[in-house]
Amino acid sequence: MVGRCEWEQGEQGDSGWGRLVRQWPQPSQQIHHNIPPIVRRSLEEAARCQGAKAYTACAVMVGRAIEGMCKDKVGAEYLADGLKKLKSQGIIDDKLFQWGEALREERNIGAHAGTEAVSWQNARDGLDFAHAMAEYVYVLDEKYKEWVARRTKP
Repeated sequence: MVGRCEWEQGEQGDSGWGRLVRQWPQPSQQIHHNIPPIVRRSLEEAARCQGAKAYTACAVMVGRAIEGMCKDKVGAEYLADGLKKLKSQGIIDDKLFQWGEALREERNIGAHAGTEAVSWQNARDGLDFAHAMAEYVYVLDEKYKEWVARRTKP
């Protein structure tokens, strides 16, 4: 295992070694601790499916992760309704809504018997989009609120 750590200068003149980051073998995508278990478990399982070349299963688990986000944030039982509620309540914007719709369609390919297959690239991209949506909803929104609060303090 190979890692990297850099010397960092803090805002208050303090300095020290930063966080150690694994470089090799390439680490798996990390899931932020603010993302709740209802979403986290499905993202982790989707990554395991993708790594095992079970691309259809990956797409299903990605859809399940987004559905978990809908259930957690707006109480929606179904993915399509949940995405609409997330958008109407301003939790996600139009671009994330479009991503969610695309992930829902890809999930449906995996969840329902048919002749279409989920490709490696679609499974990988779907997993990336799901991570980005979860980061936006659970992590970046909170960071932004904290940042605004710090800036408005006298």
